Amino acid sequence: MEINHDKDVLDDDDLYEPNTPKKRKMASYEKNQDMPGPDLQPMSPNWDELYGKWNEKLFMLFIAYCEKNGEGDEIRTDEDQYNIHEMFMDRLQRLKNMINRCQPRGNELQDAHAARLKLRKEDELKRQRHHSRRGEVSRNQVSPG
Repeated sequence: MEINHDKDVLDDDDLYEPNTPKKRKMASYEKNQDMPGPDLQPMSPNWDELYGKWNEKLFMLFIAYCEKNGEGDEIRTDEDQYNIHEMFMDRLQRLKNMINRCQPRGNELQDAHAARLKLRKEDELKRQRHHSRRGEVSRNQVSPG
C-alpha cells in the first residue's frame, strides 16, 4: 500500500470521494469478477466493502506474492492460510476504523476538519506522554533493599 505508518492511508486524495474511477472499478468487480481486479502495486483495498470479492482477491494476490518471494514457507497448511487471512482482514478493519474516525463530518469545512484532527492528535499525544511518563517513573524507582 506504500505506507510506512497507518496515517499514510489518509493521504489518498480520493479516499472520501464517493464516485472515482477506482471505486467504480471496485464496485464493478464486486458484481462481476470477469472485470479487471486488484493489483498489488499499489495495493488498493476496497474500503467500501471490506469483506467483498475485491479484498478477497487482493488477499490471494498477497499470498501468491509471499510464496513467490520466499516468505511462503510459513504458509504450509489451510490453517496457516486461514490465520494469515484473519490477520490481513483485521489489519484492513483497523485501517478502515481509522479512516472512519478521520473522515470529514457532514458539511465540515476543510479548516474545521483539519483543526478537529489536530486537536485529536494532541489529545492522543497527551495520553501517551502520561502513560510513558508513568512507566519511566516506575522503572527509575529504587526498590528498598
